[in-house]
Amino acid sequence: MVSTGGGFYRYRFGDAVRCHGFYMQAPLLHFEGRIDQVCDVCGEKLNARLVAAALRRAEQDTAVSLSFALVTPVAGDPPRYRLYGEGTDDANLRAFGDRLDRALAENDSYRYARALGQLAAIEAVAVRDGAARYHRACVATGQRPGNIKPTYLDNRLDWSAVFGGVTAAPSELSEAAR
Repeated sequence: MVSTGGGFYRYRFGDAVRCHGFYMQAPLLHFEGRIDQVCDVCGEKLNARLVAAALRRAEQDTAVSLSFALVTPVAGDPPRYRLYGEGTDDANLRAFGDRLDRALAENDSYRYARALGQLAAIEAVAVRDGAARYHRACVATGQRPGNIKPTYLDNRLDWSAVFGGVTAAPSELSEAAR
């Protein structure tokens, strides 16, 4: 998007942004993810914008602020999503993962997949240097460094090789939340 003295020009990049305030009269925009970035393991159709909103709710409810967060699908029986998070201890990350699972369950399709047992609870994994590792992994797959945008959702299945295999216990969604 480009703004000039002659007006505001709009371009369709497929990015979702949120205005979180103003500097003088210029809007302050926060990148929330790609609109076309969707992950569908078993019919739940999560998108980066929905995951970003769920992460914000989890942050508010747990008072945990992660410096890095990435949600990815993980193959298994049943499959699940994994939260790679940085910025807190394992116990708080586990609580954050529980709350994130409940926030995602506000999506009817996600909640239904969880209730049927087609999708397991989110697994929370503590990482170090998450943003740098994410950036290096994107460059290794051929992305130009200037084109890499942080995201909260990625549907690639190879992130455990990037972030390592030490995991916290899986979150468990309570029966009342289902």
